[in-house]
Amino acid sequence: MQSVDLTIVAGSQVVNAFKAVKQFDPSAMLGSTLELFRSSRPLHIDLANCQDHVTCFSSLLRLLNELDELQIPYQIAISDQFQKMDGETPVWTPRPGSKTDIVASLEDERKRRLDRNTTADAELRKSYQPPEPPARLTRLKEIFHERWQRLGFDALLPEERDHVLLWELHAEVSNGTFDQYLYNTSGDHALEAVETLRRTGPKTVLDILLRVLDALPDGWCADRCERIRRLASMSDRVEVLRSLTDQYYDALETQPEDTRLIDNIESAYVRAGLISEPSVGPEPRSGLGKWMR
Repeated sequence: MQSVDLTIVAGSQVVNAFKAVKQFDPSAMLGSTLELFRSSRPLHIDLANCQDHVTCFSSLLRLLNELDELQIPYQIAISDQFQKMDGETPVWTPRPGSKTDIVASLEDERKRRLDRNTTADAELRKSYQPPEPPARLTRLKEIFHERWQRLGFDALLPEERDHVLLWELHAEVSNGTFDQYLYNTSGDHALEAVETLRRTGPKTVLDILLRVLDALPDGWCADRCERIRRLASMSDRVEVLRSLTDQYYDALETQPEDTRLIDNIESAYVRAGLISEPSVGPEPRSGLGKWMR
């Protein structure tokens, strides 16, 4: 599908029609909603310029549902039939569409996004490379990395899982804000990350993560599909999660060097007989010990 045009046949029902967008969040791509009702110009959605097709189709479907509830007629034209090339510009032929087309397109985009993120999660695990620690901690890095790749997350020692949970939190937030952290499978372990932060700190980051989970309508849930639905229902999703992400970075910048994560792993390896004794000496413990940065 290349583009969608929505024409609302409001007639004298302009006032009622405008109520249909009370929860609709138009972007620059979607144009002016007020203009949509004051003129005969259609709402034009060019999908080539849309970075998030799921959000686009979800917003459009919500608008169509409200128009149906208010019994306001509308017409949909969909351009998805490629006709010819005029120079280097594709020419698309519009056809009459329906809300069913939008529902089907939304489900297709959700499936594509899920497939992309599942692949990305697997690649993230495969490509994990912890920061280079001091030379005398190299053995811990090698043991940890080999065990995670061989055993998987669930079979790791509790101290190792703490490390993975906080590394995953930082990696996802750094790559795509708290929105990506909650959307991906990393969000399945959010409550475990909360408990890790309760034990290892810092408290400022714990407080921010708790606020992130509270921001979800009806709160956090382990079921990813339901969590994605709750994310999509946030009217101020981008602004809220971006603000909390900025606060997260500020909190990290003010934290002193914290070695508890690596200290705990080292003690666990001694107890498990994976190493004979803990490291000693004045060499500073950085790298793995400070938020995997």
